[in-house]
Amino acid sequence: MTFLPGQIVRSKAGRDCRSIYVVLDVLPRRVMVADGRRRTVDKPKAKNPLHLQLLQSFQHAGGNLTDEGIREAIKDYQQKLSDTREPREGTS
Repeated sequence: MTFLPGQIVRSKAGRDCRSIYVVLDVLPRRVMVADGRRRTVDKPKAKNPLHLQLLQSFQHAGGNLTDEGIREAIKDYQQKLSDTREPREGTS
């Protein structure tokens, strides 16, 4: 799978399994990701592309991603995800 900067991804392996990140850069065998909190734009995490799952793309203003913009994009994605989930039967 090919990743592009600005895509929202989920880690499938490692200590950060199930963490959500935004792709910052794509190198030959690594994808640089950040979440705007633990992993910032200045100190991104290098992940094996096989260990990432594409969730969605988001459009960011301008050409550079900021920690605040990344946090907001992840928050918006999680909010949209929780809004689309239907309540289970038997729960109120």
